[in-house]
Order: sequence, then C-alpha cells, then structure tokens
Amino acid sequence: MIRYFSTPATTALLPLCAMGWQAREARTRSGWTVGNALFDGNYRTSWEHYDVSVRQAMTSSLAYVKGGKDKLPNNLMIPMTTDGRFLHHYIQDVMGASRSQCERLRSVLKGRPTQTIFSRKYDIICPLPSSKGQAAIGNQRITQSMAMALGITAVEPLILRFRPMAVKSTDTDRPLRVDRDAPRLMHYSNMMVNKEFVGDIRGASILLYDDVFTFGNTAEAARNLLLLLGAAEVDVMVCFATGLLYKSTEYGIDRLPDGIDVATALTSSDHMSPELFELVDCRTEQKDVLKWHSHQETLKQWHDLTKAYVRANFPEFVPNDIPWL
Repeated sequence: MIRYFSTPATTALLPLCAMGWQAREARTRSGWTVGNALFDGNYRTSWEHYDVSVRQAMTSSLAYVKGGKDKLPNNLMIPMTTDGRFLHHYIQDVMGASRSQCERLRSVLKGRPTQTIFSRKYDIICPLPSSKGQAAIGNQRITQSMAMALGITAVEPLILRFRPMAVKSTDTDRPLRVDRDAPRLMHYSNMMVNKEFVGDIRGASILLYDDVFTFGNTAEAARNLLLLLGAAEVDVMVCFATGLLYKSTEYGIDRLPDGIDVATALTSSDHMSPELFELVDCRTEQKDVLKWHSHQETLKQWHDLTKAYVRANFPEFVPNDIPWL
C-alpha cells in the first residue's frame, strides 16, 4: 500500500486536515484519486484530547452537518449552537491557509506533488445528494464555503437522486453496505448524472463533498459515474470520516440498450439501472492521519495542534458561560 500523506511543513501549526486517503486511479489525469476529511470522526477514541471549548465547537459543527442536536452520536455534549457558524469559519480559514501553504511548498518539494486536495485545482465542486433526494441545505452551504476557500467558481449539482434510497439502517443493511459491490447495488437504481452539466464534466477536475464518509459507497458511486463520462479528476472532501478503511471501486459499462449511448444512459432515470454496470475492481484502502512533522504522527498530537490553533484564532469557540470552566 502506497501512502503520500506526509507534508514537510516548517512554519504554521495549522493542520491540513485530520484524515486523508488516496488510491491509484488509472482513469484520472494524475493517476490518483485523493480524499480528505476536515475532522477526525473517531470521536469515541479521540474525544478526550479536546478540552471543553473545542468540544463545543466541534460538536456544534457535527450537529450542523447532521441536521440538529437530536441527531448527534451518543456520548457527545449538547452544543450551544447548531447554526453552522463555527464550521464555516473553520472551513474558510483551514482550507484557505492550507492551500496557501501547499503552494508555498511547491518550490521546496521541487515539483514533487503533494497528494492532498489542498494542492490541486478544481473546476467544479459538487455536493452529493442525500439518501432522500437533493443535497441537504447544510451541505449546500458548506459546499459554498469550500468553493470560496479553494477558489472554485462552479458549484453544481452534477449528481441527482431521482428516487429515495431504501432505508439505510446500520442494523439491517450493514452486510450490504460492506459488500464490495455496494456502490452499484445501493445507488445505481436511484442515482444519475444531471444531464444539464454533461458538457461540463468531460475533462473537468471535480471535487465531491459529503458530510460523513464511512465505507465510501455514495462517493464511489458518484465518482464512477463522472469518470465514465470523461472527468479528468474526481476527488472527495468530507466533513467527518469514520473508521479507518474504505473501498476504492472501479466500474465499467456492461451492456447498453440498443441505440443508447453512455451519456444518455447515465442521465436518464428510465435507463439507469444496476444491470448497466460491471464491477471491474474493488480495493480496500486505509485512511491515514495527515502529518506535519515526523514526531507529530498520532491522533492526540494532531488534536493538540488543533486545540492550540482554535484557541489562538477563534476566540468565539471558547465559551464564557459554562459553569465548570
């Protein structure tokens, strides 16, 4: 397994992001597909490394992403706000500064690419649709924040959900979700490409955004559709990445109906079907913690840096009305 996540930063304490992953991808212009998450999602193992103020900020962000405090995972404190203002500040500052840092490092690295989203240029950013339909309002707003931070001019709904998914209960559908063919089985009966943007996809560098990435089935389904329509790069940015592994998949078109081309098939609810696709390859990849220095390799150290950065740059994250502070 090949990993290129170490970035020899020498100045700021700003972390690029909590977790990152990449896979070799022969269909892309660079030969790589890259994914990043803004925060570590393994809250059960790392939460104790935050102090109260940072927990409040991160929990507020999580509540905003997940649609309200009632949808928070167990064992997390109730946030003071769920309006997303903490997260939008964080996105703008972390992504903008990280991109600038990557650009400054180009001369130091002498042309060797830094395999992170922050060192790439994108033509389009696309919020992924929810299981029920269009992307959630929170995801649409976050995508706008990311576009501003990364200098992306086009925010487009390239992927549509033309009918709701079946219930995705962890208890009842978990065997399907971990199936190596899950992107096809779960999504290609209800997901298609937006025909309004087919002409923009070919040759484009596209960044997909979703709130939470576990196995990667939604992102992989969308990524394959865009690559089949000729996209040059399709990377993934998420807010939270849970777990340490994900599936990198490659699909081909198995058989098209007579007289129907690929673009028509992938943009029509009448033709989109799991039977169109053939699983060519499925690999398990590992999500890693991005590193600034060789001695800063653990989750705890990353969180310590994050805490220091949050305290120094976002005083509004530090609550002044909690009795136990």
